[in-house]
Amino acid sequence: MIRNIGADFVPPPEGNCSGTDLAMEAFDGLEGAEYAEESDRVTSGGEVKVIRLHIRTAAASERLGRPCGEYVTLQTEDFGEYEDGEISEVAGILAKELKRMAHGCGLRDGGVLIAGLGNRELTADSVGPLTAVRIPATRHLSTYDRKLFESLGYREISVVAPGVTGQTGIETLEMLRAAVESSRPSAVIVIDALAARSCDRLGCTVQISDTGICPGSGVGNERSGLNEDTLGVPVISVGVPTIVRSSVLVKDVLADAGLLESEGIPEELSRILESGRNFFVSPRDCDAVVRQAAAVIAEALTDAFFYLENQK
Repeated sequence: MIRNIGADFVPPPEGNCSGTDLAMEAFDGLEGAEYAEESDRVTSGGEVKVIRLHIRTAAASERLGRPCGEYVTLQTEDFGEYEDGEISEVAGILAKELKRMAHGCGLRDGGVLIAGLGNRELTADSVGPLTAVRIPATRHLSTYDRKLFESLGYREISVVAPGVTGQTGIETLEMLRAAVESSRPSAVIVIDALAARSCDRLGCTVQISDTGICPGSGVGNERSGLNEDTLGVPVISVGVPTIVRSSVLVKDVLADAGLLESEGIPEELSRILESGRNFFVSPRDCDAVVRQAAAVIAEALTDAFFYLENQK
């Protein structure tokens, strides 16, 4: 294992968190936030990099545009490149990080509500729903034979895929509040598609956080936040970046051609790129990416939460 405490970290050229849901892309190396990296290898010889960012102060939170808390990012090869056995290894690393974060939130043997956010009809936004259908729900089994349920060591797991407001006319927060009131979990875990600021992070990155999530924030369609303040229980978010702004592609092409100034993007070009004439793009193999990402996340969540801690 290799460890590097971010002294050599190079902040992103824009110097802000515009257009990205990934906290590590917003990190600027200044005070109030701690950054560290670790690397593991899987059977194929590929590398899984684990990046931990902890935002500790209100000043850093305001500067980076993120709530105080922990953000863990796993970077690996394109999910579509892994065989099934190798996916399980990546899922195992993610499960370990999820359990560690859940312990930090105080979750031990309580029930969990897992919510797959997003629009299943839109490929780039379907990571959440595709993950949800792979999660085994167990809470209903406890009502049939409580003693048998407890003897098997299962955790009470509830699973929902609430869709999006444009489909239901109901805010996701309203639906999850009702689900929390009904199932009374000790924690909520939400899965969603994210926006990135680098094409290199599409389809090969997973971010988890103990601060919850604001659905749609990366694409300028921010909805009500899902966090401990709004739901009354700790909220862990799991997300995979599946889209980038079109301006990112333009910047990447100009950089590859050596047409950007050494000190950064010229002010006039930056103004044009960020003027709102933007659209979002996803990888060519987005359907395969989201299927594999859903498989990785579902396996990790099942590994981390299906059984009670005292039964492992």
